[in-house]
Amino acid sequence: MTAAATLAEAFAEHDAGRLDAAERIYRKILASDPANADALHHLGLIAAASGRHDEADRLMARSLELQPRHADWLFNHGRLAGMRGDLPRARALFERAADAEPGNVDALIALGSVLLQLRDAKAARPWLEKAARLAPARPDLLTTRGLVEQETGSAVEAELLCRGAVDRAPDWANAHNNLGYVLRRQGRYAEAEAACARALSLQPEHVDALVNIGLVRQSLKQPEQAIATFERALRVRPDSIDARYGLGTSLVAAGRVGEGRPVLEQLAAEHPRNWNVRWANLLALPIVYESDAEIADERRRFSDELARLERDVEAHLATDAAAMAAAVNLGTPFHIHYTGGDVRDLQERYGRLIGRIAAAAYPEFALPLRRPPMAGRRLRVGFASSFLNHHSMTKTHGCWISDLPRDRFDVVVFQLSGPSDWRTEELKAGTRWIDASMLDQKALIARIAGESLDAMIWPDIGMDPQVQVPAALRLAPVQAVGIGHPVTTGFATMDAFLSSDAMEGLEGDRHYTEPLVRLPNLSVAYPWPRDAVGETPAEMRRLKSDGRLVMFCAQSLFKLIPQQDDVFARILEGVPDATLVLISHGAAAVTDAVRKRLVARLQARGLTEDRIVFLPRLAQGDFLAANRDADLVLDSFGWSGFNSTMEALAMGAPVVTCPGETVRARHAYGVLKMAGLDELIAGNSDEYVGLAVRLGRDADLRQRVRQRVQERHERPFGDGTAVAAFADWIERMVTYKMPPA
Repeated sequence: MTAAATLAEAFAEHDAGRLDAAERIYRKILASDPANADALHHLGLIAAASGRHDEADRLMARSLELQPRHADWLFNHGRLAGMRGDLPRARALFERAADAEPGNVDALIALGSVLLQLRDAKAARPWLEKAARLAPARPDLLTTRGLVEQETGSAVEAELLCRGAVDRAPDWANAHNNLGYVLRRQGRYAEAEAACARALSLQPEHVDALVNIGLVRQSLKQPEQAIATFERALRVRPDSIDARYGLGTSLVAAGRVGEGRPVLEQLAAEHPRNWNVRWANLLALPIVYESDAEIADERRRFSDELARLERDVEAHLATDAAAMAAAVNLGTPFHIHYTGGDVRDLQERYGRLIGRIAAAAYPEFALPLRRPPMAGRRLRVGFASSFLNHHSMTKTHGCWISDLPRDRFDVVVFQLSGPSDWRTEELKAGTRWIDASMLDQKALIARIAGESLDAMIWPDIGMDPQVQVPAALRLAPVQAVGIGHPVTTGFATMDAFLSSDAMEGLEGDRHYTEPLVRLPNLSVAYPWPRDAVGETPAEMRRLKSDGRLVMFCAQSLFKLIPQQDDVFARILEGVPDATLVLISHGAAAVTDAVRKRLVARLQARGLTEDRIVFLPRLAQGDFLAANRDADLVLDSFGWSGFNSTMEALAMGAPVVTCPGETVRARHAYGVLKMAGLDELIAGNSDEYVGLAVRLGRDADLRQRVRQRVQERHERPFGDGTAVAAFADWIERMVTYKMPPA
């Protein structure tokens, strides 16, 4: 049999799906002709189909050495690179395929798709437009174009294109799944899940649809349901990077870090240039910590992982900056900030890393800016946040937007995401309001820079990951961060950390990489609560009817560092008729972990676990009622309550606090000092226990203190001096950077 006939026989077996037989023939051909490019490439296809990706990569690469401009083979090799998570290599191979055969629509669509995955949707558009001139009605082209439009902020066009694909291919599961993706990105979760469910009805083992549904459930903060969905996807395709990634991140979000982190670590080891995985692995942190020793271990682990990321980012920055910048949007080291004590060193390294990535991805926005001289004009000040609604951040910092004098300032507000409500509508008054929720990172940066701002204020860096890269760039001559999330950013682009004089300690400067600016009092004009007081939670009513004294700790459970457990136990030991009431976390595993910690401390003192009660999550009105009816409110140590202290005082409840060194451990201290309620401030943990026990045991003392709270509780609210000082600071800084003509 001739060589051509043998090859034809192998192709026939391959086309018939008899891969073992085809593989034997290809190997027989290569035994006598090692440079047979057809046999090499097709053997590579079989290896890829069998999951032997390393072998497939070697075989395909060798075939392309022999025929470097074979468009179909370049396309196949690009698909393999994409399957392996090596998106930059996939991009290069698809570009070569499109160059070798300009009319290869498959290569053009694949190139657009991989650019989309690399978060460079703008670069994808011309390739897809070229494909559209060749095959305008192809459903896979329509749906890919729809995904590009979604990423570039054209939500209506995105939906129309994806629905067009569904109309042309109603039995094609991918079309329904991609429509679901677009709807999910628009926050239309019920519609998104329905579209993905339709995909699954057509193809029950459609892994991408399962992943999409898992991500819907992540967005709805249903991590356990997300875990089940990703596990189902992995039963179909155990090597799915997206499903493994979704499973790992969902386990972490559910508080099951011990299960989730190994998934992400293994993925990171297999795909060291998958920056989404690398970033998620860095940020795979416990939500709560079992002990001080675990906190120390987690800080070391974070530092070590950060060092590995610093090294690898630097090595690949020239080629992978866009993918790295996209990965930064996936999360912040939020939970390392709640470990108590100073985190400046870690945060400075983290901020410096983001700064390197941002400057490489967007070099045109990395240099210092100058604006024309002021010449008596109003200054243009920008704000950006995802929490521009009835949210804790807007309760504190909304006044910076609403109360800046409009005769001196033009105010531009970028609403990055999040729902709108009555508070949003109030904040819009007198502003240039920009809905940026559908803009990708690149478009958002360009939009902010295009507003010719004199100053850009980021109230809450550290809460929302999508502000990290823009804030690490220079988008206005003057840039500053507030205490919406009171942790230093580590960004060299921040001209100031605008903090509270009442809350900062004497050595507050050492906690920041930014110059510290102490605005008067609380740094904000906090509004009196406007929510109607709701109903006292049923469990609190039961405790009160049983004659129990309610000591309410209203803080999120991740604020409760382990050293506070014994403090709570000592208080309950000293006040035998008291019950500690806390609020559950959204993840049951987190609540269980804190309960286990506290019960251990109670039992060590001979106390029973019924001395603590966890309430379900409360609506705002019911939260106010709980504060009103608590006998005593206990503040947290490592991260003190700001909003919660203000709202407790508004309800007339006494709050006991013990300030730490950092501003985030001194919120209640500043509020109580401003209210003239120094008697509720303890100097150390022993004093905190003693004060809470005295108030718990002495009803007359407790009533006298409550009366003083009710007499003085209005003092910290609505302080206009802070906003006036904020306005003056902006003018001084802008004048310094851009003196009048």
